[in-house]
Amino acid sequence: MSAENRDGWLLLDDDGLLRQCSVVTCRGTGPGGQKRNKTSSAVRLLHVPSGISAENDESRSQHINKLFAIRSLRLKIALSVRCAAGPVGIAPGANSDKFPLWVARVLDVLQSVEYRLSEAAPAIGLSTGKLVKELAKNNSVWQMVNTERTNRGMGTLRS
Repeated sequence: MSAENRDGWLLLDDDGLLRQCSVVTCRGTGPGGQKRNKTSSAVRLLHVPSGISAENDESRSQHINKLFAIRSLRLKIALSVRCAAGPVGIAPGANSDKFPLWVARVLDVLQSVEYRLSEAAPAIGLSTGKLVKELAKNNSVWQMVNTERTNRGMGTLRS
């Protein structure tokens, strides 16, 4: 998998990314009353080029669930697809559309230095402390980095 493919997927607008997906709607689970039990508001997306899937059924609105599923899919692509380390850029906010791309590039750098933050931080252009704070902004990212560090016999990070 090349960085151009992954970065291209992450830079697509929602409609563009959705065109690359198989979309399935179904009934949601859990509480929500009669509407939830009778309508297909849950959304499952399968990103065909990468094979990565995401789903959402938090809302009674199919439209809202689709938006949240797309957001989740972007982050899953960023967490799953590794490429050769390249330019990272400035950290966007955790709710920014550019956050998954930044995460993907940071994880590429971290993987290239075996998840040693003291070596990754200068390559990313941040202090080690600032890098830790940026990684801690998203629980999925935080867990993945700590899992990778544990797998390499390193201590977990504390925010």
